[in-house]
Amino acid sequence: MEQPALAPPQGEAIMDKLNQLEERLNEMDEQWRRRELQRQEVLNTREAAAFLSLSRSHLYKLCNEREIPHYKRGNKIYFQRKELEEWMTGTRIKTSQELQLEAMRDNIDRELEKMKQ
Repeated sequence: MEQPALAPPQGEAIMDKLNQLEERLNEMDEQWRRRELQRQEVLNTREAAAFLSLSRSHLYKLCNEREIPHYKRGNKIYFQRKELEEWMTGTRIKTSQELQLEAMRDNIDRELEKMKQ
């Protein structure tokens, strides 16, 4: 027995729901992969690139320029997750408030030095 064809609005609604489900599954898959990366101590280039949100080619460039900590075994490159985290957070930028406070301290130190003379 033939099933009746879905009316266009019904078919579109079902396709929209399927697309939403597919998007959600992709998001969940990405979250799962990121959680797995958080548990791993040693990462390969694909995992390290995903962890750092970099392309693999950019990661290879950083390795070639010795800009990022890495290990080589034969022609394979590996990374320690902890070292990558330290590398990512190694160049902290001071806030405006911190810079102002530092400038005020420098001014006070200069004034104190003048008073000593």
